Amino acid sequence: MFLVNFSHLGHFRLGNSFYARIPRQRRRALSPKGGDLKRTENGGGPLQFAKSVRDRVIRFWKIKPRQALKYPVLGAGIGVFYFFEIVLALVAIMFQRGVWRWPFVLFPLSLLSFTLLHSLYWSNMRMRAPLMPVIIVLAVVGGVTLLRKFQKGVSQEMFS
Repeated sequence: MFLVNFSHLGHFRLGNSFYARIPRQRRRALSPKGGDLKRTENGGGPLQFAKSVRDRVIRFWKIKPRQALKYPVLGAGIGVFYFFEIVLALVAIMFQRGVWRWPFVLFPLSLLSFTLLHSLYWSNMRMRAPLMPVIIVLAVVGGVTLLRKFQKGVSQEMFS
């Protein structure tokens, strides 16, 4: 068996065993004899899991991309756009009763299901791309809802 040492990867054996290709430190953590199975490199218990879920949800619904650090003006414009879009979608979900009737209930349920999926798996702003048509439709409904409420309030004030 041939032993290859890459300092940035750890020690790997080239052979037919998949287990032999795992770095030594990780192998110890995975083995029932030599490591603590309750706390591995990626583990940390329920509190760490809850923090990871929170962080993934925040990354999923983030309004400014990471590249905003490089281009602050562009990042601020994108952030303002997404902020108003998401706020208007939330207005539609909270104040428009028709959103909760079939088949429109699929819109908020798709938002919820994608959020739950990406809270457990992997998330960033790009993972929200399949939901953007849903968010846009809900934002338009929220904008119309606010516009109607504003027009009712203005017309009642003008004629009273």
